[in-house]
Amino acid sequence: MAQKFGRQFLKLRIGECHKAIQSFTATQEKLLKNLHSKLDPVELVELKAVCQSQMRREYTSKRLVHIKKLQYLQNDSVKKRHSYSSKREKWVLNISSNQLTDTERLALEKGMNFAVTPRTIPLAEIVAGVEDGITSSSDEEKIEIRSKVSEILRRAKPPPSNISKNEIKALKNLSRDKTRLVIQSDKGNCTVVMDRSDYDSKVRSLLNDEKTYKVLKKDPTAKIERDLNRMLLRLKRENKIDETLYKYLHSSDGLPPRFYGLPKVHKPEFPLRPNCILYQFSYLQTVQTSGMHLETPNREHSVHC
Repeated sequence: MAQKFGRQFLKLRIGECHKAIQSFTATQEKLLKNLHSKLDPVELVELKAVCQSQMRREYTSKRLVHIKKLQYLQNDSVKKRHSYSSKREKWVLNISSNQLTDTERLALEKGMNFAVTPRTIPLAEIVAGVEDGITSSSDEEKIEIRSKVSEILRRAKPPPSNISKNEIKALKNLSRDKTRLVIQSDKGNCTVVMDRSDYDSKVRSLLNDEKTYKVLKKDPTAKIERDLNRMLLRLKRENKIDETLYKYLHSSDGLPPRFYGLPKVHKPEFPLRPNCILYQFSYLQTVQTSGMHLETPNREHSVHC
């Protein structure tokens, strides 16, 4: 896209230069006609010689300036390509026992946050998102918004693919490979490919630290969820929170935090940094709600694994 616009801009620039040359040539011819009637032939020849000499000096000077600019841009482009190449080597780190193919590495270089363009327009997701956003709108506003969204979706077309078929195939092969794991690094936005057995071993070594973690006999998530909902109901009855906030904080089908590790690529042996996914955890929305000072049960924070 950038190259296309660059070529169009260059053509436009060249066209403007040609128009300027034509304008200067016409002005020069007019001046020469006026000079024919005011100067004798000898003086006219000498004047033309001076003008030609000045034109050649100006042309040579401008040409040297543009040659220097071109050389600078070419050298800068080479430096950027080398810099880009050296950075690309850090985008993917393969510490597994198997080599990556060129296609697999090229696909992984796009990063873990790379979004593949959909083959079809996700109509259901868009409509669901719109409906969720207009719940507090009036009936007239809802009808107008739905009408506009419907019109846009009727005309919408899927965007062109931003990944090749070979890269998609390579990513599918990696996802089917149960012996390897593709994971984000702790720092540096690097994609790491490691043996799953190595990852599992490092995770077990972290969880075996009894000073930090302990094994629970039972998953406490359901009890925590019930306690939380009872407390929210009590606060609503005491008019300390309204119905909207109560529904927002009310928890159902909560899941316990999920433990995982991110490899520290800047350290020897690539140790894992422990992390927890708190998505759909019972207390998460309550904790994230600013300005709320809720009394929570005095409970030890543990990870159920």
